[in-house]
Amino acid sequence: MKLASSLKLIDILSLKPGSFLYLHAVRGEVGCDQAQAIARTFNWRHQISHVIFPTGDTQKRHNLSKLLDISIDTQVIIKYPDDKVLEIFHLDEYAWNAIDAHLGRNVDILVDGRIFAHGVITAQQGQNGILIQKLANA
Repeated sequence: MKLASSLKLIDILSLKPGSFLYLHAVRGEVGCDQAQAIARTFNWRHQISHVIFPTGDTQKRHNLSKLLDISIDTQVIIKYPDDKVLEIFHLDEYAWNAIDAHLGRNVDILVDGRIFAHGVITAQQGQNGILIQKLANA
C-alpha cells in the first residue's frame, strides 16, 4: 500500500512555474497559494466540475468534485549539484523538516512515480518551501 502525501489533486492541477509549495503552519498540510485561492471560492468544486463537464451528467460532475480533494502519492527527490540523487521523501508534513534542511538544493517532484515538476528548496517571505521552476515535458 502506498503512503499518500497531503498534496491534493487540486494542488497538482494548480502547479505552474513560480508556484511555491509549503507546509501550512495551522493545518499541517502541504499546498500552494494557487490551490488555496481556488479553495476559498464558494462552491469551487462544483464550478470546476461544471467547466470540465459543461454538458456532462451530474454523476460525472459529482465524481470529479470528490476527486479534487483526494491526496495523491507525491515524492520529492533532493539532488546534489551534479543531479545525482541525495534523498527521496514523501511530500508530506512528516518529512518537511528534513526537506527544509536542504535549502538551496534542486528537487524533482514525482507524482505516482513520474517526474511532474522541477524546482528548488528556497525561502519566501520567511517560509521555506519548494519553488516550482518548470513542469516536466509530457
